[in-house]
Amino acid sequence: MKKNIAFTLAEVLITLGIIGVVSAITIPNLITSYKVHVIHKKLLKSYSVIQQVVRMMKTDDLEPEMYIANSKTPFYKTFINYMSGATDCGSGYVNRCFSVWDYYINSDWGPANIDDGCIIGADGVVYLFENMYHQPSASFLWITVDINGYKTKPNRVGVDMFVFQFVDGEFRPSGAQGTKQTSELWKRTYKAINDPNYIKYLLKTVK
Repeated sequence: MKKNIAFTLAEVLITLGIIGVVSAITIPNLITSYKVHVIHKKLLKSYSVIQQVVRMMKTDDLEPEMYIANSKTPFYKTFINYMSGATDCGSGYVNRCFSVWDYYINSDWGPANIDDGCIIGADGVVYLFENMYHQPSASFLWITVDINGYKTKPNRVGVDMFVFQFVDGEFRPSGAQGTKQTSELWKRTYKAINDPNYIKYLLKTVK
């Protein structure tokens, strides 16, 4: 007589319990790893776009330095000419697309630093410009990117917003050598580009 082999109810419940515990441990880590991958990939792509635009500008003998301390021609107006399918949102605290003040007031990077022009790329990435020409002794040219769009939170520096400063003929991640920001906050962009694990740390600590 053939004997049927089967699991007991207790064995099934124990197995399901083990699977549940393992899932509870691994799934959040997998989700976080995926988020880190997406953020890092979008960050690198956005930085590449900025670098490509600057290279094309220089080919046309247009140097970004020309726009520092220049109040007549906003830098973003020239920048957008080298982007395909991008939307010109204008400038100001409330531009033609959205309110910079409303969406970025808690970003750690105040609206006053991102109100000199706004471009939304074809992929939804927001490019926010600051040209501090009104301070001749300390003029800066910044581009801040919001890699997942202004509608998607948290809109915080180091998580989905990253800052680049024009230094010595190129845009460098904030926190890199030569940039003016030296605090831990402003090193986030440089660290995030060079170490994806730092992005994981920021996801856990920056709310």
